[in-house]
Amino acid sequence: MSEEPWRGGLHATGALTWIVGGRWEQQEQGNQSRFTATALGSTQRSERDSKSRAFLPKLGVLWHLSEQESLGLVRQRGYRAGGLGSAIDGLMNFAPVPYDYTYAPEKADNTELSYRYLSADKRWTVAANVFHINWTKQQIETMVDYPIPFSNIVVNAGKSEVKGAELEFTGALGRQWSLFASIGYTASKFKKFVAEGNDLAGSAFPQAPKWTAVLGTDWKEGPWFAGGDLKYTDRALSGSVLTGGRAEYLPTYTVLNLRGGYSWGASRLTLFVDNVTDERYFLYRNTAQNSATIGKPRGVSLVFEHRF
Repeated sequence: MSEEPWRGGLHATGALTWIVGGRWEQQEQGNQSRFTATALGSTQRSERDSKSRAFLPKLGVLWHLSEQESLGLVRQRGYRAGGLGSAIDGLMNFAPVPYDYTYAPEKADNTELSYRYLSADKRWTVAANVFHINWTKQQIETMVDYPIPFSNIVVNAGKSEVKGAELEFTGALGRQWSLFASIGYTASKFKKFVAEGNDLAGSAFPQAPKWTAVLGTDWKEGPWFAGGDLKYTDRALSGSVLTGGRAEYLPTYTVLNLRGGYSWGASRLTLFVDNVTDERYFLYRNTAQNSATIGKPRGVSLVFEHRF
């Protein structure tokens, strides 16, 4: 979603608001590692450092179509510094060796067109966005020796992109009820990336569903309040392709969350019931290696809050 705030009614119809900015970023990292193989009678040490610098420009314009509507266009660059780390390779072959690695800075050029509408009575809003992101050397977390958990490393994909759109609605239904809903579509693609022997050019990003949707409501009457949301997640490519495995897709799933409670003064007591139907769903799966990560099961919690 756009980072730019919008306040209906504060600008004359047809007025333009220009957005010009930039950020200079400089980062330094240091890494020290020590590897001891008792069986081999050897100890290895390494000490390295890295530096990265970047200027991140931002340019945009906000067009106030009316007191209730605005249209915006923003072009900006995102950035994540490169770095270095250490892992262990060869454990599955009983020949462990230290693995020092480096990864390059990641840059993302983002273009976003946005639309905002606020009703005259300020009771409901509509927001829509269309965006396109071009990545250069996108940083991806993968493994050098699955399934050893401390062998995670960061590598760079040569080029990748994301195209998508989002639509959001919020509205008041009378004095007590409010409604919110959103739907998002994202089409991700690696243009140049080889991971553990898998050429992923043309493939979608792992764990990146095309469709997501949320429908929720909130109710409040005096000190009592309640609410809930229903979240849908489309199928997505599993991260198994990053470890050299075959392409597998995680099934779609829908999760229902409920909440309710009582507030008084500066205090609030809330009962949360997450994943009410105890939906079983995967966050990761690799059938060839008989491994998987599943989502959180049904959970019930009681939370007390007090503001000082």
